[in-house]
Amino acid sequence: MTDRNGKEMKTGDYVIISGAFFKNDNATYIIEHSPGDENWTGRDYSLRKIKKDGSIVKNYNVAFWPLTVTVNDCRKYREAKAHNDANFRIFNVTYTAPDGGADITTEVKVICREVA
Repeated sequence: MTDRNGKEMKTGDYVIISGAFFKNDNATYIIEHSPGDENWTGRDYSLRKIKKDGSIVKNYNVAFWPLTVTVNDCRKYREAKAHNDANFRIFNVTYTAPDGGADITTEVKVICREVA
C-alpha cells in the first residue's frame, strides 16, 4: 500500500496520520507490522503512536491502517467513517540525522507543508 505521495509503506517507516475524525488518531506513528511480514497474518498495517522525541506512547498507542472506527453509536460511526473517507491522509516520513538522533517534529512540519 502507498501513502498519499505514492511512496510504498513498510515495517519500520514513520508515518503521519492527519485529518481523522477523532483527534486522538491524528499523530505520528511507526509501522510495527505490515502485510507480508513473516510474523504478521493481518491484512492491515499495525501502527504504534510515537512522541515527538521518538519514543513509543504508553497508553492508547495502537492503530491500524486503513483507519478503523470503533464506536457504539451508529450515527457517530457513519459520521466518522464518512469524514475519514473524505479527509484523512497518511504521509510517509523519512529522515536521517547526522548524529544518529532525529528531530521528528521539524521533519513532520516540513512534510505537512509540502504536501498540504
